[in-house]
Amino acid sequence: MWTFSDRSFVPHAVWPAEPAVAEHTPVLIASGALPDSHRDVLINLATDSPAEPTRFARICEVVGADEDMKRRARLRWRSYSESGLTPVKHDL
Repeated sequence: MWTFSDRSFVPHAVWPAEPAVAEHTPVLIASGALPDSHRDVLINLATDSPAEPTRFARICEVVGADEDMKRRARLRWRSYSESGLTPVKHDL
């Protein structure tokens, strides 16, 4: 990590964090309850869609090739659509 340039490091904290830390940290890593702040982008690595997905400006999902992962992703897609969101698929 010490060999990265000073612009390569992304400041982050594990949520829940002290309010002063969370306020000044651009990235929060959470498992479980999500913060009321940091609503620009959620990278969802969970098997379920987040509660109240419309709170986020953008949600990114990474879907593997495993059939169970695809099935769960389809359920999340449906959940997002039912919440009024318009999911967009990007094949990489």
